[in-house]
Amino acid sequence: VRLASLIWADPKRMRRLRAALAVAEEVPATVDAASADDWLAERLAEPAPGTATVVWHSVVRQYVDPVRWRRVGELLRRAGDFATVDAPLAHLAFEPDLTEDGSYTFVLRLTLWPGGRTETLATAGGHGTPVRWRMTA
Repeated sequence: VRLASLIWADPKRMRRLRAALAVAEEVPATVDAASADDWLAERLAEPAPGTATVVWHSVVRQYVDPVRWRRVGELLRRAGDFATVDAPLAHLAFEPDLTEDGSYTFVLRLTLWPGGRTETLATAGGHGTPVRWRMTA
């Protein structure tokens, strides 16, 4: 009920919430109480051969202390330096960017290691819609 109170009360969002809750009943998930930087430091300490590691976040940057957020970036870059084809690292982030007119656009970016190449995949409104996918050749 608390989670539902945080969702805009339109039918489409409520259907998405109900579907997510149904998945949550079937798929166990562990929630750790830790800061993003400390949690990532543990998980990114060594590459995981045979595993693609994906770090994903969505509209969280503004809620994290700037010092801790810089450390998150440093941890990702350092882990990326040790990524291999057999143990790749992906950073997928959907975060707001300030535009020239003072408003925000939300940008979905993907950085892949090895290599560290970053690509903008899409932009969207603050609540995820409409999504404008960028097509690359």
